[in-house]
Amino acid sequence: MVSLLASAILASAALPIHLDVWAVGMKTGENSFSEQSDGSFRSTTDFTMAGTPVHSVLTGKISNGVLVDADLDQSVGGAATRLIYSGVDVKLTFDGKQHKMKLDKAPQAFFADYHPQLARLLVPPGGEKAPRTLKTLLLGTGQVADVTMTPLDSGTAHAGSIPVKTSVLQVELEHVTIRYVFDGSGRVLGESVQGQPFQFKMAGIDGLFPSDGSA
Repeated sequence: MVSLLASAILASAALPIHLDVWAVGMKTGENSFSEQSDGSFRSTTDFTMAGTPVHSVLTGKISNGVLVDADLDQSVGGAATRLIYSGVDVKLTFDGKQHKMKLDKAPQAFFADYHPQLARLLVPPGGEKAPRTLKTLLLGTGQVADVTMTPLDSGTAHAGSIPVKTSVLQVELEHVTIRYVFDGSGRVLGESVQGQPFQFKMAGIDGLFPSDGSA
């Protein structure tokens, strides 16, 4: 019999989506993501790692699977960063100094540290399996970098006794490899940074990262 607890866990995948932040085997914070019918969204992450507090808020709008605009307001250990993106215009404020940039053309993809649900925009269309490298705007720095996305084999996680079919996308950027685990509706259930004790994962879902030995 399906337990009421497992049913509640699956229902929690509906908006807003909450993911716990884990560092060195301990829960240290949370990410919350909500989206409106017009595509506007808000993602908020708060956690502490090695004594350093991180607070990050990303708002923006998604239209037809494309990020139209974004506003990242972030503080790491007291160092504040804000990036505002719209079309090809980028305004970055760091350490009280503002820099305005105009990109040659709109980025092919976007990446934001500490905001896992944005990864849904990195999934290739039509179930393509071949790796692809895209010019990606890194919202935390304002830089455009080549980022490689590779769909991996699908798997099965569990919410209690209920199997949850998952798909995995591997993202490689700046010598860092990240794996995102999605459910069938495209929501991110977990994020794992390879070689580092840092993860996002939905509470009550087991077996999200079997290849690295974690739950």
